[in-house]
Amino acid sequence: MLKNAHGSERRCSPRIAINLPVSLECNEHVLECKLIDISMCGIGLISNATLPVCTPAIIRLKLPNEDGFINMKLQAKITRCTKIREQYLIGLQFVDLSSFHEYELSAFFSYHSRFSA
Repeated sequence: MLKNAHGSERRCSPRIAINLPVSLECNEHVLECKLIDISMCGIGLISNATLPVCTPAIIRLKLPNEDGFINMKLQAKITRCTKIREQYLIGLQFVDLSSFHEYELSAFFSYHSRFSA
């Protein structure tokens, strides 16, 4: 986990590395990206396009669960965009996460923890 200049924790929860396709709707454009990590607070993804920080976005992904996959549509804002070679590492923070989405994300983390024990 990352620490800020004062030594305190910046992340709200642990991340899980994952490789899944994800659609990102931003500024009336839809980008197909690669999800690389997820937490209860947000996601990290790889994109071929740069995106402005603080821009609202809609994330669409199929998250694995015990029954297969669940389609999720999540509101977020872009918190970082860093060029890495010819692509961009995009960090997004979830905004107004519903109780249903919180439950599904929590279930995903519980399901995933079975494999990392």
